[in-house]
Amino acid sequence: MTRALALLLLLVAGAPGHAYPAAPAPKEPAAPGRLPGGEVDAAVVHTLSFAEDLNQRTDITLQGAHSERTVTLPIPRGWELTADPVVSLDLAHSAALLPERSHVTLLLNGDALTSWRLDQTNTSLARVTAKLPRRLLVDYNQLTLKVVQHYTDGCEDPFDPSLWTRIARTSAVEVTARALPVTDGLEAWPYPLVDRRAFGPLDLTPVLVTAPSAETTVAAGELAFALGRLAEYRPVHVEATVSRVEDAHTAALLVGTTSELPDLRALLGDIPLGETDGLVAILPNPADPTLPVLIVTGGGATGVQRAMQALVGQDRQPVLAGQMALVREAVKDIPADPRAPSWMMPSSGPAPLSTFGYTGDTVRGYFPASIRLPIRLEGDSLIRPGGGTLTLKYAYSAQLDSQLSAMEVRLDGLALRSVPLDNPEGQGNATLKVTLPEDIITPDSHVDVIFHLFPRDYDECDRDSDRQIWGTLFPTSTLDIPRDHVAEMPDLGRLRFGAWPYDTRPMAGRVVVALPDVPSTHAWSAGLELASGLGRLTRATQPAFAFELASATSFSGAKDAHFILLADATRHSLYDSLASSGALDLVEAAPMRSLLGPAKKLLLVAQDGHPLDTIEQILSPANGARSVLVLHEALEGGLARLVATVTETARVSLLEGNAVTVAADGSVRVLRTAEPTRWGTIPMSTEARLEVRRNWPILGVALAACAILVALVMRAWSRAGGGAAQ
Repeated sequence: MTRALALLLLLVAGAPGHAYPAAPAPKEPAAPGRLPGGEVDAAVVHTLSFAEDLNQRTDITLQGAHSERTVTLPIPRGWELTADPVVSLDLAHSAALLPERSHVTLLLNGDALTSWRLDQTNTSLARVTAKLPRRLLVDYNQLTLKVVQHYTDGCEDPFDPSLWTRIARTSAVEVTARALPVTDGLEAWPYPLVDRRAFGPLDLTPVLVTAPSAETTVAAGELAFALGRLAEYRPVHVEATVSRVEDAHTAALLVGTTSELPDLRALLGDIPLGETDGLVAILPNPADPTLPVLIVTGGGATGVQRAMQALVGQDRQPVLAGQMALVREAVKDIPADPRAPSWMMPSSGPAPLSTFGYTGDTVRGYFPASIRLPIRLEGDSLIRPGGGTLTLKYAYSAQLDSQLSAMEVRLDGLALRSVPLDNPEGQGNATLKVTLPEDIITPDSHVDVIFHLFPRDYDECDRDSDRQIWGTLFPTSTLDIPRDHVAEMPDLGRLRFGAWPYDTRPMAGRVVVALPDVPSTHAWSAGLELASGLGRLTRATQPAFAFELASATSFSGAKDAHFILLADATRHSLYDSLASSGALDLVEAAPMRSLLGPAKKLLLVAQDGHPLDTIEQILSPANGARSVLVLHEALEGGLARLVATVTETARVSLLEGNAVTVAADGSVRVLRTAEPTRWGTIPMSTEARLEVRRNWPILGVALAACAILVALVMRAWSRAGGGAAQ
């Protein structure tokens, strides 16, 4: 509260003497809604894949006599369902199952809908379908798949390997829906741009800004960064810039002063804004009322900055309401918190799992799902000898078979510990300390805690429910990973760890994204997509991020910063300075391409039949402890491909070395032409322990030799002393 007051935020909403601007009346009836797919004012069938849309990493395997698994199905806020959704399950099962006693049941929010017999018609992969009644649907729906499986009419083992049914990741839900017109105002922000329940990327289309100023560029980048932070689970895809709002087929984005945005008068009417006045508005697109238009504008550069800060600041946006808000004062604050908890480990000391937003888990039955705990470390983390420590606080039910029941801990799929659940009365406060080996932990590791549960006095000839056996992991469990911060740079491979070192953590150096001096429309779109991608990837509480024109910044003026340069055929002051000074290993001078070596020795000059886009990482010319990431476009549309390569998880995993070339099809070729430089220092205590570990056989021999030598000296001294005494 003190901070909010100190920021002196004043949002004028109907202040005396100044009426709120009203939305202009439409000149003609609104155009009919246009949904993805091209239909006008019509419902569209959306196919939601279990794998891509419903977050099922693997096929769902149901084992044992009784088993179940739940999949969450959200219904986007902007959809109006026009028919009952249809779920299509691709299932297969063991041929040993008895069809008269084996079936799979589908439940929707706890209500059973239908069952299918597991017989010879669906032994191999077969598709079964069922309707989901709209009257039972809520915002977030639970689709539960429950199986009963038997391989004999007599006594049977519930752990028999022939008891299984698999639901493939290719299963899907078809939802027929009509997009709703945009009616919500700023009080619903970030909706309708960011729908918490939507699927796929957040699609944005920027509207052309005439010669954007440096201040407008900063505001647009910070807004895109904040949108990526808000969208988080969903990537943000920025379409090519359009010249008119009506040409946008997605949500439209207008950022700039009233003089830079010629479309504003048609959208807002005549609204006089002073140099320092800002305005934020969310309106329906005149060509398609189902698509929102976000406007961040002002009478001058200061007004645009204030409007942007009012929208993205985490302690001010809740007071905005209506289609438009006039902003008279707003001081910069950090953007809104990301939706997902950050699993970034603290620098030192054990941290309870509740620190990361973990609230605990209870699992039940013979084959419960594993409990996954992600580990997120900085990209330059060097785990100290001895590794990390995971202290689990857990509980389990009574009446478990102590010979068969256990809790297992795995790190990245490798088993570390397994302990019996052997208290016949159950345990409510058990503790297990597990060492996480330093040579296995990576900055994006994960721990799986698996309860193997089996009831005591189980009789194979009696039907027994498995719901009374359970295991619980408490959020008071702690994680401690002592580490130093050391990296050999440049190294593009570290981008896979949360875009390190461009993760916007202030202690690691702020990040400056630099566009060409006069950015083209495709460079503008690529820059906004990169800003949103960094916003989605960051876990910094107070991110340090800037979005600039190359002509408005310099390496020497921002020595504390990491730079990302988006360079194309137009003038880029920072890129040109690096190329002319010989700092880059990949330099294109049409029609030649030169490749230089670690000592800047000319290795290759070739005339390319087809140019290649390039990504190169070098050390900053103004600070050897900071880096410059250069994305250079040689092919049309190359900047968009390069941005996707450094922000999309599946593509960034291909990067290594200090430079790569990227072909038109997205294929990556790796180059290693730079001598690495160490960032950070390894403490002497850590170095000594590592040295001992590396050379322990030699040290063992040396210690044995020293012991023998000391014994010989002592014996000689004893004899000499004895002779003198006589």
